[in-house]
Amino acid sequence: MNIMTALMTAVWNVPLKAYFDPWAIPPGVWVIFGVIGLPVYTAFLGWFVGKPRDLKTLALGSTLFLLFVSALWGGLFVTTMQIRLMFFWSHEIPKGTHFLGPYLLYGRLTCRRRRRAPRDRGPTHR
Repeated sequence: MNIMTALMTAVWNVPLKAYFDPWAIPPGVWVIFGVIGLPVYTAFLGWFVGKPRDLKTLALGSTLFLLFVSALWGGLFVTTMQIRLMFFWSHEIPKGTHFLGPYLLYGRLTCRRRRRAPRDRGPTHR
């Protein structure tokens, strides 16, 4: 078996559509939403339905909770962008992209223009 036959066999056997069962929940989802999220959201819900209700504590707790969640998701976004820039950047930048687009998508701030070769203008031009 030569290398091309092995390559074509490998490409041919790649599944074109992944099987997705909406009722089969991966273990990571159970960990995030069940083990970690359930106590946090129960405490958050307790601020609203618990007695005695204190508006100042409710506002403080809600604000802290929203700031905490925003900081976590913002940190994850920044980390994801750093990983993308460090490992998945490309040298090719399409024409007409926005200034920030190539930086976020391709890892470079500036588009380098290719220098044209000098045209031959003939023997009469000096």
